[in-house]
Amino acid sequence: MQVFAKWYSYKDASGKPLLASWINDPTHFHMSDRQKGIDGVQRAMIPEALHFHCTLHISNNCKQYHPGKYDRNDIWAIQGCQTEEAYKICLNNLRSKCSRAADYITKIDPKT
Repeated sequence: MQVFAKWYSYKDASGKPLLASWINDPTHFHMSDRQKGIDGVQRAMIPEALHFHCTLHISNNCKQYHPGKYDRNDIWAIQGCQTEEAYKICLNNLRSKCSRAADYITKIDPKT
């Protein structure tokens, strides 16, 4: 925490913390695994940056908390969908193997 505070003490030309100016930029993105509180804090502190969920961590969470007869490729297939129709097909495939894992996935905004 001391390192973070030190970096926040450096200011840019406008007087804002240099680190905040750099991180809170639309060209930067931040990833999380849906850990409670991270999304809200990131969106409050760095609203201009892009926010995404990490598919690897989501896959790990699904396998840990919702074991079933599916594999990581089922999760990655959902992540790679470029249309709503493809998303629904892949989600239904996962649902046929483990409805709890599919429910977990549906609680994640597809845009993230």
